[in-house]
Amino acid sequence: MHMRALLPLALTPLLAGCVTTVEPPPPPLLAWDRADCDAAPDLGRTVSLTPKKETAVHVVTTPLGEGSPCLAQEGGSGPYVVYALPADLDDKTLIVGGTLGYDRIFSPRVTVLDAEGRETRTFVESDWFNRGPVYSVQFRPRPGDAFVIVSTDPSRVGRTESAINVGTNTTVVYTGYGASNWTTGQERHATRVFAYDGDVRVTVNDVDTEENPDR
Repeated sequence: MHMRALLPLALTPLLAGCVTTVEPPPPPLLAWDRADCDAAPDLGRTVSLTPKKETAVHVVTTPLGEGSPCLAQEGGSGPYVVYALPADLDDKTLIVGGTLGYDRIFSPRVTVLDAEGRETRTFVESDWFNRGPVYSVQFRPRPGDAFVIVSTDPSRVGRTESAINVGTNTTVVYTGYGASNWTTGQERHATRVFAYDGDVRVTVNDVDTEENPDR
């Protein structure tokens, strides 16, 4: 037998060894039955929203799920995270919510607290929109605000959202017959479910990035 004929047979086990299996992600977490949930937010366990250096946009992402701290609230318990607001609030606008994941969105409830843990603001269903890749609320902190709690809204868990992920660019082309749109790129239809797990994202927009030595 010629050596050339043996080469494909010799390479077969080598190629087989290069094949990797990608495990699918676990299904969205649609039930929560832990009994060790906090009765009140733990303000001693916070994630800072203050960047190391003043910047126009500061993004903090926190994954929540089965192993996260959980909070018992009216309507049911679920994972939560406490964010500490920056000390200089006057020039900040926050976008807070659940990231639009591949197949899930963390079902968020956002509450603003003062330094003593007293509730200063909540948000209703009409405040929530898809702002870019985040199902979120948008607000400017008020004097005295100190913390933002992102907990779970169980009433939304299991609800699906169908959307179009747009990776396109549309250009308006003017012709002698009027205007027409020219679109390039791709669109992908996606269905996601609100769940007890997913990523929480906070975007802090700062209109004044001048360093202040008193901060």
